[in-house]
Amino acid sequence: AINQAMRPVKAMQVQWAKKDAPLLSEYETELKIFKKRENKYVDVKAKTPDSDIKVPEKPEKPSARRSFVEDITVEALSGVLAENGRGILIYADELSGFFGSFGAYNPGKAGKDRAHYLELWNGGPRQIDRVGSGSTLVPNWSGCILGGIQPEPRQKIASKVEDDGLLQRFLPVICRDAKMEIDRRPDMDAINAYKELVEALYW
Repeated sequence: AINQAMRPVKAMQVQWAKKDAPLLSEYETELKIFKKRENKYVDVKAKTPDSDIKVPEKPEKPSARRSFVEDITVEALSGVLAENGRGILIYADELSGFFGSFGAYNPGKAGKDRAHYLELWNGGPRQIDRVGSGSTLVPNWSGCILGGIQPEPRQKIASKVEDDGLLQRFLPVICRDAKMEIDRRPDMDAINAYKELVEALYW
């Protein structure tokens, strides 16, 4: 069921990647030219401070549009959100792995990562400062998490996680048992309507 729901979302990302690739490639070329002009500017100014040489203009990096992310660190998530102001869908096929990666079973860095994911609920601007990568302004620290999990692992996680509201912010969808003897034709009207809805929301 989740795979079917994700189908148009994944198709959207593939479509965006194809359209954005030439722009990003052109940007990389322009950036190399800019760096050469910048080096020349510095050399001229160092030798002749009164020179009227113009400061080279740095090219603006085009956004790499994303409809969803998978298996991502908080640090990498900040980079994606900096270029996608609408927020992002975090797709975790197995939610037990998602919770286990930052706190259901390990202490240490868990509390900090949990706080970041909790704040995705509220949205709004966020300043990220890192020693290695510098400062990044995220215009909208916002995201939704979609994933699947069985009742037993969910209960195990619920007994171990902190009572900070993270698990409680999920909206569980419990499907009925499938009846294998029923083989219905796909409802193409519903499928196409859902695809159009997803596209309308993203565009």
